[in-house]
This record gives sequence, C-alpha cells and structure tokens, in this order.
Amino acid sequence: MKRGILLKILMLLCMNLTFGQNVIKSYKSFYESSIHKYSDESYKLVQLGDSLYNNSINDEQKIYSLITSGIGYYNLKNYGNSLKVSKKADSIARKNGINEQELRTSLLLYNIYSNSEYNSYSDIEKQRIYTLLSKRKNDKIYRNVIKAINLNIPYIDLKSSDYVKIKEELKKEITFYKDENVDNKTIFNHLNSLLRLANLYRQDKDYDNAKNYYNYSKLICDKKGISDELIDLKIYFGLGEIALYEGDFQLSNDYLSKSLEIAKLKDYKGSIEIINSKLAILEDQRIEEVNKNEHLNTDSVKSQNIVSNYSKYYYFITLIFLLILFISFYLFKQKKKNQKKYFENIIENLNKDNLYNSAFESQKLDNEFLEILKKIEDDKEFLNHNLSLASVAFKNKVSSSKLEDAIKKYKNRNFEDYISYLKIYNIINKLNNNPDLLEYDINRISEIAGFYSKMEFITMFKRETNLSPSEFINLLQKTVKK
Repeated sequence: MKRGILLKILMLLCMNLTFGQNVIKSYKSFYESSIHKYSDESYKLVQLGDSLYNNSINDEQKIYSLITSGIGYYNLKNYGNSLKVSKKADSIARKNGINEQELRTSLLLYNIYSNSEYNSYSDIEKQRIYTLLSKRKNDKIYRNVIKAINLNIPYIDLKSSDYVKIKEELKKEITFYKDENVDNKTIFNHLNSLLRLANLYRQDKDYDNAKNYYNYSKLICDKKGISDELIDLKIYFGLGEIALYEGDFQLSNDYLSKSLEIAKLKDYKGSIEIINSKLAILEDQRIEEVNKNEHLNTDSVKSQNIVSNYSKYYYFITLIFLLILFISFYLFKQKKKNQKKYFENIIENLNKDNLYNSAFESQKLDNEFLEILKKIEDDKEFLNHNLSLASVAFKNKVSSSKLEDAIKKYKNRNFEDYISYLKIYNIINKLNNNPDLLEYDINRISEIAGFYSKMEFITMFKRETNLSPSEFINLLQKTVKK
C-alpha cells in the first residue's frame, strides 16, 4: 500500500514533460514489480534518480531526482540513505522558498521518520507540514494531507473506509505470521505490523487494544529470544505514553525511563528529545496530583472539624452506614445467585446438545438457507478469520441480502453477532470439556475462541451469557473441583 501511495505522489510531481515521462515509465514498471516485492526494481529506482540528478538542468528537476532516489532507498528499507537524499532535496526546496516543493519533500521526510528508527522526529515534521498547509485550507491537497497525517500513513486520496482497511490488512498480516513457520526476517515484519497496529490504536485513544498489541509484541520478543533495541524502544515508549494518559504515573515513569536508556545507548537524539518532553509532562502531572491531594487533605481536615461540631448526628450517620452495608451485602448475594443461575442454564443447554441447533430442532430442513447455516455451525466455518457475509453468499451462490434476512429470521441476529455467538458457545463447550484450558489467561482463551481483541471477547461473552469470562471460569472451576 505504501509503495503505491508513494508512487502516486511522485507521478504527480513530474511536471516537466520530457523529464517526467522517463520517470513515469520507470515507475510504472517498478510499481507492477513491487506488488510481488521485487527488490531489483527498487535498486533501479535509485539508479534512475542518480542518473536524472546528473542530467538535471535546474533545481526543480534536482528535487524530483532526489525524491526518486529517496523512494527507492525507502522501499529497500535503507532509511539512512533515504533520509540523506531526502534532506538534500528538502534543503534545495527551502533555499528556493517554494511552498509546493517544500511540502513534497516534507511529506517524504515524514513518511521516513514514521517508519524507521528516526520516528521521534515525525511529530516535528508533522508540525512543519501543518505550517506549510496553513494557506491551503480550501484545496484538495490540504484535505488529503491532513487525512494522511491523522492516519499515520503517507499522502494519498483517501476514502472514509481506509482507516478500517489499514487495521484489517495489518490484522491479516499478523494472522498469516501466526499460522506459518517463519524465519527471523518474517518475525521482524510481523513485529513491525504489530507495532504499527498498536500505534494506530494508541493514536485513536483505544488504549486497551494498543496495550494488547504492545504486550503481544513483547511476548514474541521474549519467546523468540529477540533482542532489538529499536523494537524495545517503540514498545516501552508506547506503553509509557499510554500509562501517562491513563494516570498511572509510576508505570509511565518506569516504561519511559527504559526507553530513554535505550535511546541514550543508541544515541537516538530525536528520541531522547521526545522522551524527555514526555517525562517533563509526567513530572508536571505528578506535581499537579500532589497539589490536588494536598488540597483534598485540607478539605478533609475541614470536614473533620465540621463532623466534630455536629457530633449529635453520629448515631444517625452510623445507622445510614449500616443500612448501606446491609443493602450492599444483599445485592452482592443476589448477584452471586444470579451468576449461579446463568451458569447452570448455560451448562444445562450444553448437556442437552442444543448449542447451535435450536433453530433446526423445531423446523424441517427444507430451506437452502437453513442448510447453509447448519453447514457453518457443523463444520465450524465461523472460526475462519476471513469468513464474511459476502464470502458465504458467494460460495453458496445466494444473495447476500437474502442470506442476511435468513440469519435474522432464524437466529434473530445480524451476521457479525451470529458469528460471535457461535464463537462464544464454541469456547464455552471447549472450557467445559477440557479443564486444562481453565488455567489459561483471558488473552489466550480469546485467541482460541477466534477473537482478535480481548476486550471484544469479554464484551461478547458478557452479552451472550450475562457473565464475564472470569466469572464463568471461576464457577466452572468450582464445579470441576466438586
């Protein structure tokens, strides 16, 4: 996706007809090959940029040539050389004072910073892009660049659905790497996908999912014995920033300090600057919290004085407290009773073997849609991560809308909820029949159940059973011990 994006940008840059035709012709060949990850074409792109630079007759052509080489190096993941030639192009653009040229070089620099060890500079470059765009608020370039920056991807014409597509593509990459016996290079690609996905969730302030993917990346490093300072830096910095926003100052300090140690060890000056700024924010918030606590303590002293002045209300307050305590205890017992009832109903349904087929027991299989649903359930097709309403409809040569109507009619759910329902009761059946699974943590159980996110798994489990996974497992463990 990134290569295609960069290609489109660069093709728009080639304004000189003769000069641009040679560039576009080479890019077309490069783009077609890059789909299959042919690195030879990237080398050719670097060589093309060098050749064009030597034949450039003005500064504008020099900038186009340097950007050509910069993208070639970038696709080869040679970020050092990519940064070197891109900065040279940027210097020429700044010297000329041309907003259009500087915007292009700044976008390329932002892309390099965002996807390499120099990522700590990306925020600085982002601010420069905003400044360059300040006089272009009504044109198409402005709107597209802002969208690209918000999504943390290079500039391109974006649709509203692209944000979701990026996440889904990354999730597919992660699933692929999970299912294959892979070498170290592929593992690193997998880790980069995980970290990019974590960054997207963090920028979207979905901190639960972000933490899951950061921690999953760390788990892979630990299990595979991978020691990579840059990956550790990204993980610790991401977790530290999340802890800062969530108000866990001690945890944030621990993570940010670890990332600072790595940045100093590797002499990542930009990273050191960014981390120090986060630590400064952390210290300010700590001081604010201390002041707030002191203020609360002062208010507490005043409250105690007031209570002492109104000691005649002591017995009344005590009575209220005991009443609240009794009500709380009653509600707690009632909750436990309801949990037990929900649990017994679930187990009873399992024992009756009507886990998936309640719709089929009362109706005759004379309908092709019922046969499709029965096949999904019997063959456990719902565990396929790529399963969708469209794919099921296409496979069985039926209309998607009619299939969805059938699901609503027979299952009283939409397609997504129906698949989640099957996953939940499938994992319940596994937990009930395999006591060893009860020792797994919720993250692992959610993966076995077929969910990408622990939070999604907990939400769907609670909705289907009125119990959280932890509550259900605790009750099931008690049953097993008996």
